[in-house]
Amino acid sequence: MRRINNVVDINNNVMLETGQPLHAFDFRKLGGQRIVVRRAKRGEHMRTLDGVDRELTPDMLVIADATRPVALAGVMGGADAEVTAGTTTILLEAANFNAVSVRATSGTLNLRTEASIRFEKGLHPELAIAAARRAMKLFIDIAGGRALQGLADA
Repeated sequence: MRRINNVVDINNNVMLETGQPLHAFDFRKLGGQRIVVRRAKRGEHMRTLDGVDRELTPDMLVIADATRPVALAGVMGGADAEVTAGTTTILLEAANFNAVSVRATSGTLNLRTEASIRFEKGLHPELAIAAARRAMKLFIDIAGGRALQGLADA
């Protein structure tokens, strides 16, 4: 893991503290200002945070906005919705992904990450909410952020 910015650093520290990977999206870069979990469409591509353009297959689970994939579920985020110095609003994702699905995507793409390693081992479903709350507290206390009330759980 490398230092990137306070949002990513908080997410990484919470992952080290709790074991739960988190991902922050630049909310304003999300088409439709929402995310959904779905299978990749045949022939879809996505540039991941490591700068590599990756061809996706329908057996891969992605996080998508209204028009395109913005993250490989449980593996790595996409460059299109990356948090940068200019980000003012984030959408924080704390999820529990199927270990077999993450392992298959990670293996197919030859892309092992801190997140995929943890998801591949399996995580308790309740950990996601606890980690999200911890990260939100740190965003407020350390980064001067404000949080909306409540969580969306699907």
